[in-house]
Amino acid sequence: MHLNSLPRPRPRPRRDPSPDMLKNLSGDGTSITEDQMVQWANNLVAQSGKATQIRNLSDNCLSTGAFLIDLCAAVAPNTVDWEIVTAGASEEDKLSNAKYCISIARKIGACVFLTPEDIVEIKPKMIFTFIGALWTTHLSGGASAAANQRDITWTCLYSATKPHMQMRRDD
Repeated sequence: MHLNSLPRPRPRPRRDPSPDMLKNLSGDGTSITEDQMVQWANNLVAQSGKATQIRNLSDNCLSTGAFLIDLCAAVAPNTVDWEIVTAGASEEDKLSNAKYCISIARKIGACVFLTPEDIVEIKPKMIFTFIGALWTTHLSGGASAAANQRDITWTCLYSATKPHMQMRRDD
């Protein structure tokens, strides 16, 4: 069998915060700037009642993970167990917060590509995509949308009159 005769896999839809998806955040199709991203994140965190703020995506306070956890909590309230969050004083605490932050973001449906080390080491481009993914998740309904997707169950139906099985989506 020749390679040319094999069926080609269908392209999968993009779920990552690609530049095209991030352009959708602006509302007018233009690229989102770092300043716009920081402003959105700061505003959302402030609206949720938290006092943490960042100046830019290279801000040293990002290494503790506290601001990003606050942002996740602002996107999807009641998803953070505050007893797990540390002050981020030691490298171990920073890494623990970063891991927890990523876990929360995934739980609420954000498509995450950065590692905990990217947060602790303050890699601005990776943090940009992370906040963009949270923004996209926020616009799509956050944790409620992710929960709705997970709560969909499938029921296997078998009919004696039909010799095949059917799957029914229970919404």
